[in-house]
Amino acid sequence: MVGAMGIRYFAVSIDTEDYEHIKAGPCPTCGTRPHPRDTDDCEQQTDTLDLDKSWRYLQHFLAETRPARQLVSGQVTNTNYGWISYQGLVSPDEVPAVAADLKSITSLALEQHFKREGDWINDRSEEDFRYVSAYLDYAIAFTEKVANDARGIVYYIG
Repeated sequence: MVGAMGIRYFAVSIDTEDYEHIKAGPCPTCGTRPHPRDTDDCEQQTDTLDLDKSWRYLQHFLAETRPARQLVSGQVTNTNYGWISYQGLVSPDEVPAVAADLKSITSLALEQHFKREGDWINDRSEEDFRYVSAYLDYAIAFTEKVANDARGIVYYIG
């Protein structure tokens, strides 16, 4: 599987008040719950989303103009001493469009992303497709729940 040096993705649902506080800055995560990787509980939950390294594949799959791209936009900032995590926000008003766009992705469209002229691009393509497909299902469930709850999302790449 093609990865980005251990760079992973994690998102947390937030209420409107936290969204506005984070958006106002200067501290992008002030007011949110602690980063879940700081706890022992990293399982998929309804108010959190762990995309592991599948975020990179989803970035490549989703055109920048698609609403769902907002969920995985951004890059870490590389330094001489490692990287600085990217922190992004999706507003409560934007989440329903993100959720609908993710739900519109067909398994066939995703599979074709990993194929060239009907064949898997390389010996890992089928495995990568199954990996990303499973995480896409998590992203769909997460964003639908967040949209139904009228909440926003803060996410971390890094």
